[in-house]
Amino acid sequence: MTATVLELGSKLFARKYLLYSRPAFGNVLMDHAVLHHVWIPSRLTTINDRGVPYTVITNSQGWNETYDVSREKPADIFRVFYVGDSNTQGVVMPEHKMVELVENGLNAEYQGKPAHFEVINTGTSSYSFVLYHLLIKTVLLDYSPDLIVLNIDMSDVANDAGYRPYAVRDSAHEIVAVPPAMAPRYIMTAEGTARICNTFALPHWLTDHSDFLFLLDTTFRNARIKLSLRDLDRRANWLALEWPPETVASINESMATRVSTLRLLKSHGVRAMVASVPHYEQFTGRQSPRPHQVLREVVEREGVPFLDSYAALKPKIVGSQVTGYYWKTDSTHFNIAGNRIWADAQLAFLLDPRNGLLPPLPGGGDQH
Repeated sequence: MTATVLELGSKLFARKYLLYSRPAFGNVLMDHAVLHHVWIPSRLTTINDRGVPYTVITNSQGWNETYDVSREKPADIFRVFYVGDSNTQGVVMPEHKMVELVENGLNAEYQGKPAHFEVINTGTSSYSFVLYHLLIKTVLLDYSPDLIVLNIDMSDVANDAGYRPYAVRDSAHEIVAVPPAMAPRYIMTAEGTARICNTFALPHWLTDHSDFLFLLDTTFRNARIKLSLRDLDRRANWLALEWPPETVASINESMATRVSTLRLLKSHGVRAMVASVPHYEQFTGRQSPRPHQVLREVVEREGVPFLDSYAALKPKIVGSQVTGYYWKTDSTHFNIAGNRIWADAQLAFLLDPRNGLLPPLPGGGDQH
């Protein structure tokens, strides 16, 4: 009787007060020998870690799609891969994701044309420059992409600094893999990486079958995270208002990886576009907007079109409440409205003939 009351009370408490709940069908990420981690393939999972539930759907390739992408591209398809982290993935329901909105918008603009757009969402939580590069090099190039859009999140330099010490390099010192060695021991944030404190944690096989034990484990987990974040390593924090030499060094390493990726795509005849992903506090002045300018300089030096999303969205976001375009509990991820305005900015940039990213528009000039 006591156990039943504890279970029922825990279930009700978790639903009302916790900012996240146990995924409906278990974990959503798995280790990967080359890419550190990937989405578990063929999953439909409900996540509620921002107070608003959304669904993660993956195909057998572990991408955020409801169908499997054929390796051989049909003749009438213009294939676009979106590469990025959880903002590209979209922490909203599938119909509100930026990538989905862009695909719908492109096909609406090109209605009646022989070409059809296939826009594939490969956004993966906590990915960064080095993992984007490996994903493109080892996987995506085999799918005959016409265009790859790289979305650079403001967490990417800090996350890169967390991955690099564990990277495997070849004789030319090129990174060829990032094994999942660091996964259980570190917390990755937009400002840096922290080693997880060794405190009490229950095994998953217990918490997966008991709301009471899940609630108990969550309490310890939150305490463990708070303790760990006291020792956050901010040396790679390019959101800081001032950049000491070690931050500049981390930025330079990540930018070198970005250049390598763009040159790789160019060597394979694949068009590229790079977009920055702004966080809310950059619009308030509490975090630096300089990363967007650094990205612009590096990307445009390679002759690649760059969408400065900070500049594009600034007129709408400056002066707004955090909940206008981001989540109340997470000012680093776009909410539904944020995905909408970001999709509008991306679509306008893609359709701009000056950027030469798309095939000819219906009744218009050549995009090439």
